Amino acid sequence: MNPLEKLIKQKQEILEEKYKYERKIKELSNVVTSLNYSIYNECGKLGHEYVTEIESGIYGETYNICKKCGVYK
Repeated sequence: MNPLEKLIKQKQEILEEKYKYERKIKELSNVVTSLNYSIYNECGKLGHEYVTEIESGIYGETYNICKKCGVYK
C-alpha cells in the first residue's frame, strides 16, 4: 500500500468515527428532549411554581419560570 492509499484509508476511518459520534450525539439529544418532556409533565401534575424574572437592561424582558423544573410560561 503506497502512502497515498494509506492517507485515504486513514481519512475514511476518521470520517466513519466522526459519523458514529454524530449519531450518538443525536441519539443523546433525543433522550434529553424526551426527559425534559417527562419532567415538565410530572411537574405539571404536582403544580408548577412560577416565579417572575426580569432581564437587566433598559429593555429587559419579563419571564415566568417554574422553580421546580425550569420551564418557561
